[in-house]
Amino acid sequence: MRLIQPLRHRAVALLWGGLAFSAVGDQAYNVAFAWIAAEAFGANAGFLVALGPLVLLLTLMLGGRMADGLPPTRAMVGADLVRAGALMGVVLAWSAMGAPPAAALVLAVAALGAGMAVFRPALQGVLPALLRELDRDFRAAISLYEKYMAEESDRRRRDRALAE
Repeated sequence: MRLIQPLRHRAVALLWGGLAFSAVGDQAYNVAFAWIAAEAFGANAGFLVALGPLVLLLTLMLGGRMADGLPPTRAMVGADLVRAGALMGVVLAWSAMGAPPAAALVLAVAALGAGMAVFRPALQGVLPALLRELDRDFRAAISLYEKYMAEESDRRRRDRALAE
């Protein structure tokens, strides 16, 4: 059971648990958002989907320096809370109005893109501190994880491009 040995370290267990919880939310968002955007915007839903990466890029370019000044764990938790709040706002607006308002969707996509722009660099900032606490065997696992995340991100980008 060497696979779960790293989870004995509190910092690793917290990071892994948080990332697993966040990944479930990200995937639920991807599925639900496709339906919601298609219902609200019809054939123009692709423009709304493209807004997320645009906001991510602008936030990284314009707000990256500010986000780098924040403690990484607080930045990660704060970014996920903002993203969760944006999605809850869409759900509440939808349940109150019977349909997802277009403005709420646009604001949610912008908040999600900005949140991701803060979350990902903060995650990369947490890893070096975490590595100091771990033994050599787990360092190889972190390296593999980073390679997987890079490949997974590229795969998602290709899937979105094919869907459009």
